[in-house]
Amino acid sequence: MGCNLPECRKLRACEQHHPRHCDTVWEHTLRVVEAVSASGDLRWAALLHDIAKPDTKTTDAQGTDHFYGHEAAGAVQAECILKRFHLEKKRITEICTLIRCHGLSVPAEPRSMRRMLCRYGEDITRQYLLLRKADCAGQAPEVLPEELPKIQNAKALLEQILRENACFQLKDLAVNGNDLLKIGIKKGPRLGVILKKLLELVVDEAVPNERKALLQQAKALSITLPLLPAVPIPDNNDSDTCDKIPENPCHLS
Repeated sequence: MGCNLPECRKLRACEQHHPRHCDTVWEHTLRVVEAVSASGDLRWAALLHDIAKPDTKTTDAQGTDHFYGHEAAGAVQAECILKRFHLEKKRITEICTLIRCHGLSVPAEPRSMRRMLCRYGEDITRQYLLLRKADCAGQAPEVLPEELPKIQNAKALLEQILRENACFQLKDLAVNGNDLLKIGIKKGPRLGVILKKLLELVVDEAVPNERKALLQQAKALSITLPLLPAVPIPDNNDSDTCDKIPENPCHLS
């Protein structure tokens, strides 16, 4: 596979002295790209998922290499690369989100899967599992047999949650903003914060997704949640920089 991205050249010389790896970052990247489907966005994520490893590499006293924070740093670098190719903003956000979350632990039980769905949505969660499988396939030979059952279990949890129509989005809540207005909560950003908090509680099964229970909890939150500070007006000069990418908080579509 050829690649003319200057950012990829540094991957060729980046060794990975780590029990889970037996290749350079570039060799590992090629194996990951080969293991995913031809989907453009997933291929981009596979190509760039470890792009920041050379910049985050440290070696401990035992000679083991570590790459702490390479996921977040890689998402920032990937955004700049993808902008050069004039990808639409939505695609860039999704690819960078995949890169940012590719190192997350695979959800092992329903609550952690609901949390992932809440944070990233169904599409990103499905792609995360595909990228995670490919990432493991590109590591040392013993890694995939160890990790594959975890990934398969996570996929089964995902399908189960979707079959059950479990609540993991704001639109699934048994209450909405109008309901909160009717019980005296004022319109504004704080109302949105309360709705998001209700969603978190439902996702964690701390409160049932029932109208009465949610309205009671909303009243309590309206008293206990602190007032929000004024939101600063963004500097227009910083509106199109590559020093950050937007977080992808609880999926609210």
